[in-house]
Order: sequence, then structure tokens, then C-alpha cells
Amino acid sequence: MSNPIYVTAAFRSGHKNQAYIFMKKEYLIEEVNPGTCDDKILYGPAKVNEYSASLKGTVFGDKGIDCAFPSQEKGVAFIFSGHLCAKWSYGLETAENKLLVGPSPIEEVFPYLKGTVFVNGLDAAFETSRPYEVYLFKGDKYVRINYEGAGKVLNTSRL
Repeated sequence: MSNPIYVTAAFRSGHKNQAYIFMKKEYLIEEVNPGTCDDKILYGPAKVNEYSASLKGTVFGDKGIDCAFPSQEKGVAFIFSGHLCAKWSYGLETAENKLLVGPSPIEEVFPYLKGTVFVNGLDAAFETSRPYEVYLFKGDKYVRINYEGAGKVLNTSRL
């Protein structure tokens, strides 16, 4: 029996009513229509390597995306695989996409997380309603960070 496919990461695209949904090494782009039953797949499922030449041959294309959250920069997201992360321009306005930072260890991209469980990989993340703020989760622990500029930890639970 094959392993079931499950969602490992998702984030809203900069396009209205669109979301990127990742299942490790595969992804799809979905049109979401809140309050209706009219959601539909716009692209995929497809291999991450097929969509993104910038991720081909990296840990993200080879092992998959474990976690992700959108940046405040349009068409940019932070993606995670194991202890590595990258700031990725996913080509919102053009077919072009590229790595802006990384792949690098999480503690290099987010140095204020050094010495915490979060540098070993993330289980989930989501953005708050405040610009540049996200919650990161690992096991039974979470941290809320502001990643603007030098960044900082805002709140923790069981670090």
C-alpha cells in the first residue's frame, strides 16, 4: 500500500482567491471561493521540480516542502524543509521564480531562533493579521515572531 498524500504547507497567493497547497514534493494552485462550494484546482497536482527551476536540485525539490508562509512582499514566501529554509519568489507576476535567500539553516535566516527547537525544522506556520508576524510550530511548542528587518521573538510557549 502506498503512503497517503497529505497537505504539508499552504499559503494564500498574492492573487485574489488563490492558494498554494503543498504535499511534500507536489503542489497545486487552487482557486478558493469562501462561502461557496466552488473551489477548483487551477494547476496541478504537479511536482515542485516541474514548476520551479529555482527549486530543482535543492532540498525543496528533492525532499519537499514541510512548511511555508507568505512574506509581506508580493509573490514571495518563506519555505522550509527539515532544518533548511529559503525566501522564495514564486513568480507571481511572471513565470520566473527564484531563491532570494538560501537554502540556509533556519538559524541563519532567523538568528533570533538560535538555541530553540525551531531551528531543527517546523511542523506548521501561519501569518497573523499584523504585518510581518507569524506563528511557528514544532511539536507542542510555538513561537510568534516579527521577521521585519532584524526580527525578534514576540511570544513563546514552552521554549
